[in-house]
Amino acid sequence: HGLPKIALTRLLDRPFVSTEYNYTAPNRFRMAGALLTGAAAAAQDWSGVWRFEWTMNTNDATRLDFPVPFHATGFDTPGDPLQLVGEGLFAALFLRGDLAPFRTVAALAISRRAVKESKSAIEPDLKNHPILAAGWRTRIGTLVTDGRAPEGMRTWRYPKALEEDSGQLIAGLPLEPRIAVDRKRGSFAVSTPRTCAVFAEE
Repeated sequence: HGLPKIALTRLLDRPFVSTEYNYTAPNRFRMAGALLTGAAAAAQDWSGVWRFEWTMNTNDATRLDFPVPFHATGFDTPGDPLQLVGEGLFAALFLRGDLAPFRTVAALAISRRAVKESKSAIEPDLKNHPILAAGWRTRIGTLVTDGRAPEGMRTWRYPKALEEDSGQLIAGLPLEPRIAVDRKRGSFAVSTPRTCAVFAEE
């Protein structure tokens, strides 16, 4: 699905931040981490996101004269051309607001009793839930409630929703023309008036 697995751990009635994200070197697809996470954070209207990390070496924090060719190591960003390109895309999509948040919201509704009785079992379910596929069409998160959701919010009831596949869960959700996800080809694209970016495995 490409959407960060923490997306459903968001409580929709509270601010949400991701304190760490990165795709470590020497992964040749590491630039995709910033593109995917930046697009997700923007479209999902998260409150904040932090990269782990800029650098572990204080001497590299503001250094500009990195050797060529540069040997990417671990999570460090300075001097890594792919990570720096991704950083620019992330900033444009999320910080500058080039990708506006989705206008619709959908929630995995969990009762207070289920949270109290099954806390340790719910978290793994949220991180691997097929509802994550809906995250490229609508804002998603978790709503702890024993009653009805706010008007206009689509809901899936936990744990019944676990029995449905992603096709059933996203049926009826509006298509998002600004984002294209092709899981079979391993490609992802974002198109806005100010930023266009494409990632593909091939």
